[in-house]
Amino acid sequence: MSQAEHPWYRIYDELGCAPEPQVPSRTLYEALREAGEVRPDAVALFYMGRKLSFERLLSEIGRCAGALAERGVRAGDTVCICLPNIPQCVIAFYACNLLGAVACMAHPLSTGSEVKRVLRETGARCLLLSEVSYGALAEVLPEKAILCPVGEYLPPHLRCALRLKGGKLPELPRLGALMRGAEPLPPGRRIDPGDCAVLLYSGGTSSGEPKGIELSSDNLNALRVDLLSFVTAAQPGDSMLTILPLFHGFGLGVCVHTVLSGGLSSILVPQFSGRSFVRAIKKYRPTFLAGVPTVYEALLASDPKGKLRFPFLKGAFCGGDSVPYELKRRFAQFMAEREREIPLLEGYGLTETVTACTLSPPGPASPNAGVPFPNMELRIVAAGSCEPLPPGEDGEICVAGPQVMLGYHGDAEETARALRVHPDGRTFLHTGDLGHLTEKGELVFRQRLKRVIKVKSFPVYPSEVERVLLSHPGVRACAALGLPDGRTGQRVCAVLVGDAPERELRALCERELNRWSRPSDYIYRESLPKTRVGKINTTELLKEITQ
Repeated sequence: MSQAEHPWYRIYDELGCAPEPQVPSRTLYEALREAGEVRPDAVALFYMGRKLSFERLLSEIGRCAGALAERGVRAGDTVCICLPNIPQCVIAFYACNLLGAVACMAHPLSTGSEVKRVLRETGARCLLLSEVSYGALAEVLPEKAILCPVGEYLPPHLRCALRLKGGKLPELPRLGALMRGAEPLPPGRRIDPGDCAVLLYSGGTSSGEPKGIELSSDNLNALRVDLLSFVTAAQPGDSMLTILPLFHGFGLGVCVHTVLSGGLSSILVPQFSGRSFVRAIKKYRPTFLAGVPTVYEALLASDPKGKLRFPFLKGAFCGGDSVPYELKRRFAQFMAEREREIPLLEGYGLTETVTACTLSPPGPASPNAGVPFPNMELRIVAAGSCEPLPPGEDGEICVAGPQVMLGYHGDAEETARALRVHPDGRTFLHTGDLGHLTEKGELVFRQRLKRVIKVKSFPVYPSEVERVLLSHPGVRACAALGLPDGRTGQRVCAVLVGDAPERELRALCERELNRWSRPSDYIYRESLPKTRVGKINTTELLKEITQ
């Protein structure tokens, strides 16, 4: 393919990276093991002052796979991992791959009804959870529920302090005890690299309803090859601050698998907040940062007197939501005032492409969302078609390449709608997002077309909020909207037709929805605007509410 067809190739020339680097077909476990065999004594995981070498991590993965096998998990089964960013989450993720099982990553603060739906849809009978999730999930625990205490891998003094502070742990089999009594599962390929290895829940490209997105080992390994060939500064021995949750493609695909299989170290931070982000940077001095806009805003506000210095930092990545140009500009200025030239690199992507499939090239801050990774291709088409549009003209963003998902779990119709074969024979993911390409091949991202609300960059599915509200007999119709919010990016607003008391609706949402999904505003109306086919016109309603 020529530079005329793909103008972003000039960026590859400047970086010295190949436009189509080879992606070896490996399982996730095999890719990690290859990296671990090169530097077995190097640190793979940092966790609250505790260090696990690659050799130790691989040993723990083998024992975890053996323990799951002894609990009846077999190749082809699905294991639901509902854990915060603790070592057991990483260990179980790779253990599933070694065993040949599918790892379904769930939000550790999910409600019981949310996890019950995931278990039903995936057929998972094994659930790994921590005491953080137990209260919400106690009524829906499957037969093979395993407890992973958050303090298990803490240094002794912190583990003791946590024990004194916390209450009694639930009476469930504990992963650590099961691993100590298990025979390690020997290395071997029990899953094909092209088969589904991971299920991540996110919004579909059209409806915005939560769907299980099937990703293979090949998908995640392609991300690793593409990203590390683009970010040439990353070298074995570097470290990534992993505050992004591992149930999200950015946290799992970039901060864990790309980092570990590339021979780097992952610094696990179990609490996702701006304060934790800033505190971890000061304490652990990571080589690379990855986050969403809200945590970088916290960093910029944390040092008004300019005392911080960042000699250890090589790069900073931001995604998971639209990244304001003003934030990128202020971040560059913040670093320059501290004698560092570190830009905030924006990536565009979806869970359907594991995570980012574009990245800002090195250089001054730009309002654009970067150029495609090597091996990936962007195409802008007219809405509802496969007809390419010229540079500068807005249309639907389509993506092709080895990072593109296998499909939506159990939903062939939605998969066929999202993955379409173009006239040139290539299969493109139709993202449902609006944007255009510049003459230089940079992506200008306009907006998400699907109805997903981002609260502190966590996805909120309006359909789930509406389902809960409509379960109240006093609600006849409703729509959940995302309103701009200076603190959280967006907040959830419920617009209702009915006479249900607000206090009852708030109590209902408190029981059924995670805290990001609970409406902060309740607006009562006599009616809601409709489209020509009788659906609630959320676009028109949002205009009415915000004007």
